[in-house]
Amino acid sequence: MSCEAFYKNSKILTVANVTIKDKAAGWHGTLEYTYSESHSTTTPNGAGGSVTMFATESRTITGQFDATTDNMGWGSVDGTGTGKAALVNTDGMRNPLCSKDGGSTVSGDVRISAGGSAGSGAGTLSISAHGDKLDGEQHLDDRCPKPPVHQKSAWSAAYGVTCDFVGIDFTKGGTYEADVPIDNGHGKCKLTIAPR
Repeated sequence: MSCEAFYKNSKILTVANVTIKDKAAGWHGTLEYTYSESHSTTTPNGAGGSVTMFATESRTITGQFDATTDNMGWGSVDGTGTGKAALVNTDGMRNPLCSKDGGSTVSGDVRISAGGSAGSGAGTLSISAHGDKLDGEQHLDDRCPKPPVHQKSAWSAAYGVTCDFVGIDFTKGGTYEADVPIDNGHGKCKLTIAPR
């Protein structure tokens, strides 16, 4: 841009450089994380029978966030949001004489942060969902004939997961899935994005 100004016998030319960029691309994302695992071990109980020890665990996180990429899909990715988390543990033993169930439940809010890099519209995205303190209940069910019949105690725990996605096209909507390596392939992450 330039401007000419005249003063007496002089002409003054002023110049300013202006860079025009495309508006940052914005989009909305939803995250779903699920994990489940169960296992059991059967051993003799010394009385001619057997005892089966079992344990199951399931986790879920659901949340949503808003994010942007600079220059219509080129460069860095950044975003934040909120979500809900829940964890359920069940464990105990089974035998012909007695059955015991115990475990714990945890639930609460999590914060979601999204970051990554984009190039030519596609790139990578790492999404973390973490809660510093989720409220829960630790419980013990004793179905044996003798007491205690039922015990409960309140407790709290930190909770979190990180999902890594590759090959995302940030210029249009889509659904992507990824495994969570720390869960030995049992954890699954699902990401859905849509331009705003």
